[in-house]
Amino acid sequence: MPIIINKSRLHNEKIKQKTKNNSIVIFSDSIGQELASKIIEKTEFQAINNCKPDAGFQNILENYGEKIKGLEKKDTVAVLITKYESSLYHNQQKYIKLLNDIVNQPCRKFNMIITGLRYNGKNDNEIHHINNQILNIAKVSENIKFLDPNMRYKNTRNYKLLKKFIIENTTTSIDRKFQGSSSLRFIKYQNEHTSSSDNGTNFLTTQEPIQKR
Repeated sequence: MPIIINKSRLHNEKIKQKTKNNSIVIFSDSIGQELASKIIEKTEFQAINNCKPDAGFQNILENYGEKIKGLEKKDTVAVLITKYESSLYHNQQKYIKLLNDIVNQPCRKFNMIITGLRYNGKNDNEIHHINNQILNIAKVSENIKFLDPNMRYKNTRNYKLLKKFIIENTTTSIDRKFQGSSSLRFIKYQNEHTSSSDNGTNFLTTQEPIQKR
């Protein structure tokens, strides 16, 4: 008996496959606000946002396992926590363990973006120590990227600039499907000869170790 192909059904299946979006699951403090809408606007990804501006890291990453369950190779998990909280240094190993647990998920396929913590002028030694641990986590895999929120010289505490930087680089990374090298440090380069008209949007990348402030 000849096999009869239902052309209408076949067409519908192709449409479904074509319109199926990849996902990015975002865990963030206030730095991740507006990111989900930007991703939906600029890319073919659907964004699942867990942005908690005033929460600590444990609350932000609460029940992360259920939220990342079933993610595939083209999906992404972004852990965008840049604010140093007073309890974080004393509980830093708990935070590092949480990041390690996500990175070392059994048979993990999904990409990751991880930020370091932002210097605040008061706890810079502690932040430097934690950031180096986070960078080491990012180095374990080719599909993990590290975003350094600490920019050299001027504008290091320009929150709007930092937020724009995080949003743009997260969106670009997933839209380009993580092509290029991993564990990138993104920094703003300014020296004595930088023009005063610099609008703060020119960033370079380097794989040098994080420098202590």
